[in-house]
Amino acid sequence: LGPIPAPTVNVPKNEPSAPEVTPDGKPKELSDRIAALRTTVEVWRWNRHLYPKWLIAPGSTRFTVWMNTQNWWNEFVKITPHLPPVERLLALRELVWRLDTALLPYFEPMETLFAQALDSINCEQKIITLSDGAKEESPDLDWSDLRDAWHTLALAIVRAARDRGDQQAFTAWLQRLAPFAEDTGEVAQRIAYERCQWSRGRLDYEILEKDLSTWNPAKSDRAWALRKAGILAEIGRDQDA
Repeated sequence: LGPIPAPTVNVPKNEPSAPEVTPDGKPKELSDRIAALRTTVEVWRWNRHLYPKWLIAPGSTRFTVWMNTQNWWNEFVKITPHLPPVERLLALRELVWRLDTALLPYFEPMETLFAQALDSINCEQKIITLSDGAKEESPDLDWSDLRDAWHTLALAIVRAARDRGDQQAFTAWLQRLAPFAEDTGEVAQRIAYERCQWSRGRLDYEILEKDLSTWNPAKSDRAWALRKAGILAEIGRDQDA
C-alpha cells in the first residue's frame, strides 16, 4: 500500500502576493492583474469560510491576515473599478472582512469604492447598473449572497461615517440598510448597535436611552447582549447590564 495522502478538505489555501510588475521590472498588463486579483479573491473567500468565528481573532491571526492583505491594497484600489458590478461587490466584501478581522480602519479611498459598488446594484429590484449606465435585470443571480455582500459594505460605510462624525452619511446609509434588517438577525443588531454608538459618542444620553430601550438582542447571538451590556455599564446602568 502506498502512503495515505494528506487530507485537503477544509484546509486553508496559500494566499498569493500582489506583484504589480514582471520579474524584469515592467508593469504587468491590466488583464494579468485582473486575473491575479480574481484568483486571490477566490482564495480569500475560501479561507474566510474556514474562519472559526472568533469574536476577536488572536493577535497572530490578525497579523497574518493583514500581512497577506496589505500587499493587495493598491491593487484593489486600482483594479476593482475595472471589474463587472457583481464581481466588484463580492471582491470588496472579502477586503472588508479581512480589515474587520484584523481590527483595522477602512483606508481612503475605500469608502468611495464601496459606495460606487453599492450604487450599481439594486437588491430590491434585482437590477444591475453597468459601467455605461445601462440597467440590466438579473433575477437569476444569487441575490441572497449579493444582499449579504451589499449590507456588509454598507455597514462598513456606516462605521466609517460614525468614526469621523459624518451624521449625514451615517443617517443616509442606515436608511438604505433598513430593507436588509430582516435578512438576518445580525443586520438588525448591527444597526441598533451603530445607533447606540453614535449617540454615546456624541454624549446624547437622551437619544441613547431611547435607542437602548428599543434594542432587543435576546433572540440573537449572545455577543450582542454583551455589547449592549457594555454600553449600559458605560453610562452607569450596572444593574441593567
